[in-house]
Amino acid sequence: MLPDRTQKYGFAIGVVIIVLYLCPFFILGQDSYVTIHDNLDSLLALRTVLVQSGKVFQTNSPIEQIMNGLPRECLHSALDVVGWLFLFFRPLTAYVINTLIVRIVAFVGMFLLLRTHFIKDKNAYMIISGTSLCFALLPFYSMFGLSIAGQPLLLYAFLNLLGKEKRFSDFVIILFFPFYSSLVGAGVFILFALGILFIYDYFKNKRINYRFLVGLFVLAATYAVVEYNLVYLTFFNDGFVSHRSELDLAQHSWDLKNAVKVGLVNFLLVV
Repeated sequence: MLPDRTQKYGFAIGVVIIVLYLCPFFILGQDSYVTIHDNLDSLLALRTVLVQSGKVFQTNSPIEQIMNGLPRECLHSALDVVGWLFLFFRPLTAYVINTLIVRIVAFVGMFLLLRTHFIKDKNAYMIISGTSLCFALLPFYSMFGLSIAGQPLLLYAFLNLLGKEKRFSDFVIILFFPFYSSLVGAGVFILFALGILFIYDYFKNKRINYRFLVGLFVLAATYAVVEYNLVYLTFFNDGFVSHRSELDLAQHSWDLKNAVKVGLVNFLLVV
């Protein structure tokens, strides 16, 4: 996996720095600082309430603690890995474990992607390790799992399928990814981008890469299985009305100038 001792040292140092980066959680415990917006006030709270309701693996059963009885199907799937952590650990412990896993996977995924497909020079270990570490230390919303942080690892697996090497581990990565990511938050865009990559490869090589196509099908099918609640609400529950239907879209829309401005602000300033 790591071809020489130098890269092993760079890899190990990166992992140690990530652990040190998370040390405030271990030191401060319940007094730790945690991002509020879309994190502490929703994602973390919703998973905690779902576990406390005892209805993680139930369907057609309202969660009485939320909105006087929110349908179970509106919350995260029972196949969600982040939810499993909250099922077995206290909320803060689950949050820290999840954050550690997400950042380690981000580092490993970027490391493998760069070393295998983009930077072949063995002497560039500092660039590979440093870039991977910078990516792993980005302010991810770890409660979204590997939706963003795991994309380099997923791309690594699909680029392997485009090559000549046959690795069972690539399909394991593809199969596991939907269990630890969000279809709505990232999955649909990932599938679209990979579809474009498949079409590009087809026109470039004048042939269908069936391994890549199978990988794409496995990813989409696994997402459909993991997000069975969403599939049910979308296609089989005509009586469900989302609270989002009350949003005034005209009030929340911008013209092109303001849309670009808001996009730049979110990209450069929001963490």
